[in-house]
Amino acid sequence: MKWVGLIMLLSLSIHISHAGYRPVDQCRVTLTIVDENLDVLPGAYVEIKEANQKAISDMNGEVSFILDQGISYTLHVRSLGFETLLRTVQIPANRDFELQIVLKTAITDLVEVVVTDNSQDAAIRDLPYKPQVVSLNSIRAQPIPVTTILNQLPGIRIRQEGGAGSDANIMLDGIDGKGVRIFIDGVPVYLLGAGYAINTLSPGMIDRIEIYKGTIPVEFGSDALGGVINVVSRYGNADYADLSYSYGSWNTHEASFSGRKKFGAHRKFFVNLDGFYNYSDNNYWMDDVDVVVDELFNTEKGRARRFHDQFESALARFQFGIRNVRWADELMVMASYSQVNREWQHGIRAEVPWGEVTSDQESQNVSVSWKKFGKADKWSALVTAGYTHDNLHFVDTARKTYFWDRNFVPKLNGGESALYSNGTSPNITTKTWFSRESFSYALDGRHSLNLTALLTHDEVTLVNEVLPIEDQEELLPAQRLLKNYAGLSLASKLLGGKLTNTLSVKHFYTRSSGVTFDNRIVGPRETNQFSIFGYGDVLQYQFNAQIILNLGYEFTVRQPDADEIFGNYLTVAPNPSLSPEKSHNVNFGAEFNTVGNRFNTGVTAFYRNTSDRIFLNAVTFGLARYENLLTTRALGMEFQANYLIIKGLRASINATYQDITLQETDPQSNIPNRYLGARVPNTPYFFGNGQLTYSQNLEGLGNGKIIVGYDFNYVHEFFLTWAEDGRAETKDIIPTQALHNINLSWMAPKDRWSIGFECRNLTDERAFDNFSVQRPGRSFFVKTRLFLGS
Repeated sequence: MKWVGLIMLLSLSIHISHAGYRPVDQCRVTLTIVDENLDVLPGAYVEIKEANQKAISDMNGEVSFILDQGISYTLHVRSLGFETLLRTVQIPANRDFELQIVLKTAITDLVEVVVTDNSQDAAIRDLPYKPQVVSLNSIRAQPIPVTTILNQLPGIRIRQEGGAGSDANIMLDGIDGKGVRIFIDGVPVYLLGAGYAINTLSPGMIDRIEIYKGTIPVEFGSDALGGVINVVSRYGNADYADLSYSYGSWNTHEASFSGRKKFGAHRKFFVNLDGFYNYSDNNYWMDDVDVVVDELFNTEKGRARRFHDQFESALARFQFGIRNVRWADELMVMASYSQVNREWQHGIRAEVPWGEVTSDQESQNVSVSWKKFGKADKWSALVTAGYTHDNLHFVDTARKTYFWDRNFVPKLNGGESALYSNGTSPNITTKTWFSRESFSYALDGRHSLNLTALLTHDEVTLVNEVLPIEDQEELLPAQRLLKNYAGLSLASKLLGGKLTNTLSVKHFYTRSSGVTFDNRIVGPRETNQFSIFGYGDVLQYQFNAQIILNLGYEFTVRQPDADEIFGNYLTVAPNPSLSPEKSHNVNFGAEFNTVGNRFNTGVTAFYRNTSDRIFLNAVTFGLARYENLLTTRALGMEFQANYLIIKGLRASINATYQDITLQETDPQSNIPNRYLGARVPNTPYFFGNGQLTYSQNLEGLGNGKIIVGYDFNYVHEFFLTWAEDGRAETKDIIPTQALHNINLSWMAPKDRWSIGFECRNLTDERAFDNFSVQRPGRSFFVKTRLFLGS
């Protein structure tokens, strides 16, 4: 923490000295860009030609300029899906000036669920790392979880191991698992605590989601292997409060809240408060499971409800800060508390049910962030430092073997996971310190530099009173993980701005010290250390307003995290000898848009050559361990198209094909060489989605709005085990799945209140997911929402 403090003080001193002296005949002009419902518009492009200044609005829809007092300027404002605005503004004398700019929705625009990266916005087109952007403005009225929203996008497949709150494995263009990093406002979620997991977050807290594929911007300061999902929090500029509650099948509840208040002189101070509460029994039906048929506990295949799978999570986040002062554009302190309690119905596979295994997890997080922008965005600086305290407690001591109909038989040994003869009850405390610094500097109108660093330190302490005394003593000293990332990029605009190129170099450093775990015996400490460079180049060429080409290459590294190295001693065993994953990634994409964005389409081809791939390898039915098992090659392609059929009615379709094959096995030959060239199991290779959305203003009912949606999700059959060994009659094949969802929402004028309805898996198809775990059948959900504010 001393180093964190020194870095922050040094950064502050350097950039305060750069801030310079503002002449008395100038003032700060702050513009807030909003839509007709007064929702803020991040990413709006603002230009003042008389002052030769331009900028892009931040997450609060705000942008600031230093302008001469008493002079008129012409504002040129444009944003995706809105009419371009030209407005003359007279700057007053002797004071700073704030102004709200309202943009009108373009005639051809639809309130879309998904805003693809095929936009007319010049500011977005200038980005070589083009994210796909999901706006949640029209989704907040619907009881749709974040995982379902992401599953509708091209190239993405989110796989879970059960119902609400179950672990989520994200697949993104040939990379899956933790190779795809999740961020909240640019900070990795693994640094923030349990409640920030993508499978628990509430849409009510989110403004938009950005998805980066293949090549990753240096600014994230991350070791993502092939993809980043950045969740941008919802911060309105005006004071507001947003409350929602939903209820659905399997006794599922979700309540969320979000609010903001600005106060003080010139409303420079602000307070944000948001959070959520989730609960579900997850007692849906399971098919073809073992149920007891007589007093001798003979079994046969039958149907039974899940009976020990309750999930409960909660998060509260408080933010306090000040904006638009001489020494900072924003200084913010954040504190959050989250809790996740769950019953465990089974381990990695659903072969044998558990009836009494539970876990409780609590996380507390505090952080401070400081950001400053130079005049005309000549330079910018962002410094964030924080601390997270996380405690996870498992209980697995029952001396019983359960069946799916809740019957059980006693057994001599304790613990349903069969990890230890007396069971296991680990209490894992993780202390995490992190510091992130990002600095950008425009060399001239065509070239800019960015330097970003992220330092994290995990200290893990494990207490397990069920273990033998010698194992407890071995676990007593803290296990440690230090990771450091540093990245430098040079962005250039060439050929009159038609060609954008970004060169980058990154360095990854890892040092870990943890116990070994062989034959269920805690062994001596093992220390690992790695230092690896990565590099890449991304090109974007814009032929005209309708056609854009993208080409990118990157050699990148994904460092093992604390969960993978230290395990949880229930479903995941530790492995301190893990090596970083390394991958050569190539992306090539082409996009086409018609004038007015009535029709847009795009196709992307990707190549991934990943070595030392970290694979969750099942040791028993309940226990797994992360291991460097594979070198794989992924070749694939994704396609997407959106079409505005008539005003208010839009259709979209996307499909992804990926061929991920084994190229090399591990030195220990855990995977036989006969699988070389075979497709990696338990991985979908062809999937797609279709959507049809209709939006209609209800002018006769007070200018409210109704939105009706239909979603279709398809996953082609794939093997759970290696295809060479697979047999359909033994359920080695996860069958083809075609699921249908419908939703309906009604929103009052200015979104003052709304009610939404959704039916998932309309035709009640049997659905399976990660490791062939059955997912819920047909289910219904309803959501109400109230918005208070201007």
